[in-house]
Amino acid sequence: EERFDASASGWSVATAVLNDPMFTLVGAFPATWIDTGGNPGGFIRQSDPDGAISFWKAPASFLGDWSAAYGGVLSFDQDQSATNSQIHTKDVVLQGAGLTLMLETPYNPETRWSRMHVLLAPGGGWRIDSLGGAVPTPSQMQAALADVTALYLRAEFRSGADVNGLDNVVVRGPSAPAPSC
Repeated sequence: EERFDASASGWSVATAVLNDPMFTLVGAFPATWIDTGGNPGGFIRQSDPDGAISFWKAPASFLGDWSAAYGGVLSFDQDQSATNSQIHTKDVVLQGAGLTLMLETPYNPETRWSRMHVLLAPGGGWRIDSLGGAVPTPSQMQAALADVTALYLRAEFRSGADVNGLDNVVVRGPSAPAPSC
């Protein structure tokens, strides 16, 4: 998990082609760490750098074997400076085991901190290679989670200049069953 209370922890911002059904990266720059104003504590911020779409890029230290998270959730807090002129595209891109999985969440963040939850299982809205691609099988999803090589979270949600924040990125496995009485 990453709370950003002491630094940007190696997270950066990558830019991709907006209308590309796949995921073509075109640029990268560092994220700005802010020590207060997060949800709570510190957070990272980015200002729209170019005409492409911006994504938060997880560092290698956040990636790796997420096998225990299969059936659990990836959650994160986001905000944006304005909610007019919203654009819709992939919100999460996860790469692993030679697969590129992506999904669009059901809503965009508000101008205040908004918690996003993504199910780490085939029923979570994941698609292979594009938002119109095939739903991954359980074995494909498990293979990708066993060897996560990249994670991108959409940082920019509107057409035009904007400022966006990210806080509290957490990967959790499924809850243990309730004890029987």
